[in-house]
Amino acid sequence: MFKRVALGISGGVDSAVAALLLKRAGYGVEGVFMRNWDNNYEAGFCADERDFEDAIYVCRKLNIPLHRVYFIKEYWNEVFSVLLQEYETGLTPNPDILCNRYIKFDSFYQHCKNNLGIDVIATGHYANTSFGPYLEKYNENESVKLLQPTDKFKDQTFFLSQVKQFSLRKCMFPLANLLKTEVRDMALKEGLINVAKKKDSTGICFIGKKKFQDFIEEYIQAKKGLFIDIDTGQVVGEHSGLHKWTVGQRCCLANWKDAYFIYKKDLSTNNIYVVLIYHILSYSYHLLNSFVIFAKPLLKTLSQKF
Repeated sequence: MFKRVALGISGGVDSAVAALLLKRAGYGVEGVFMRNWDNNYEAGFCADERDFEDAIYVCRKLNIPLHRVYFIKEYWNEVFSVLLQEYETGLTPNPDILCNRYIKFDSFYQHCKNNLGIDVIATGHYANTSFGPYLEKYNENESVKLLQPTDKFKDQTFFLSQVKQFSLRKCMFPLANLLKTEVRDMALKEGLINVAKKKDSTGICFIGKKKFQDFIEEYIQAKKGLFIDIDTGQVVGEHSGLHKWTVGQRCCLANWKDAYFIYKKDLSTNNIYVVLIYHILSYSYHLLNSFVIFAKPLLKTLSQKF
């Protein structure tokens, strides 16, 4: 059905094996390396130059053409700016979810379709869809469902939970039925030594070796506030910014042997209310900006359950 596929090549073992599997399946594969952060900006860091060298290595080994694309402006506008805005309002956004939704599946797909003439993309994510790992069950008249992969320990469907229907329905996930150990073994057997033993990337790429709290302070002004025990009303400590803390996070406060956990953040006073561990269980949740991939939201059912 589909003959050509544009694969997001990251320079890691997962996308390398995804490329290998696509080639074995008979697809014409073209690799695309995405650069999303401006390395010239001193506040940030991204190891994409080293990763790009590994991407070149993989594509040469597998005889795959490689393209390098720049989504720096899109990343700043759609991901990083939103990240800062939400932190300033006391929320704790997930940059990986935003990046996948707007960059790795939206901008990437649009670029491949408009500039490479390829209408199908693939990635090395551990995920699956109702259309199958290679879109073998593709139906243009049906919507696609996001499904879990075989490797539940590497399951990335949470981070793909806001990918839009138009790109998800045209995306292959070659690693859907593989375990991470199998992926590394395949890379070794294929002679992809440089990436076979490469550590998985973790954290946010532009932070580099910095602590996130130190990095975010370069963009959001620190503002002191109090830690208050919500049960007693007693002040139990001080903090230097709401954006550094998230609900449910453990905070070890000086002069207190018991561990406190963040209960809520008060934007009006800049204070954080904390509870001891035996009070952390919550029976209600606030659902904001829900995103339903396949069906209509069942908000009534959700409210009854919680």
